[in-house]
Amino acid sequence: MRVLITGCGSGLGKELYWAFIRRGHAVYPHYRIGVSGGHSIVGDITEPGFTTSLRSYVIDNRIDVFINNAAVYASAPAEAMREYDVLNVVNTNLTAQILMINSVYGVFKERGSGKIININSLAGLAPTAGETVYAATKHGLSGYSKSLQLEAIGTGVRILDVYPGAMKTNMAKHRKDYESLLDPIDVANHVVKITEDDSMIVTESIIRRPS
Repeated sequence: MRVLITGCGSGLGKELYWAFIRRGHAVYPHYRIGVSGGHSIVGDITEPGFTTSLRSYVIDNRIDVFINNAAVYASAPAEAMREYDVLNVVNTNLTAQILMINSVYGVFKERGSGKIININSLAGLAPTAGETVYAATKHGLSGYSKSLQLEAIGTGVRILDVYPGAMKTNMAKHRKDYESLLDPIDVANHVVKITEDDSMIVTESIIRRPS
């Protein structure tokens, strides 16, 4: 497979990159900042023009799996969220992701094949106090993706939503239960497994830590 993964600079994105590499797939990483070169694509997903560049990149590199992983996190009481932070979270976690998926989906639909995997969060399935804006964007992405799954019936394009719980990444460093959180390596390996499996159609995968 030729796999494009957004947000490979750290956390789950970095582990996804190496998990697919270990399985022998051709991996095309995206980084928000850095020097373009090789197989990578660099740029802020919220910047005007990024979606156009992404579409060309997908076509030129014959990408057949798009893993939508890039995201930002914000945790604060609702009334304490600054306007800048609200707009940044919404633009990054929802608006930019819808635009990217729309663009990639269009390419895959014309081709008649392809997989889009959205890395969501348990916050996209249930309300979470202290994460109101973050949860809102993840709920929004879930609703968008589920609706697109219906549009994609019969097109040859498969869309999968992955909902992991909190992981041992920088996003969760502030948590007192950090050591008991999911290992991003395990989550990455799970994503690779369900991406490779064509024996059944999976539309969502929920990953929780053992109780």
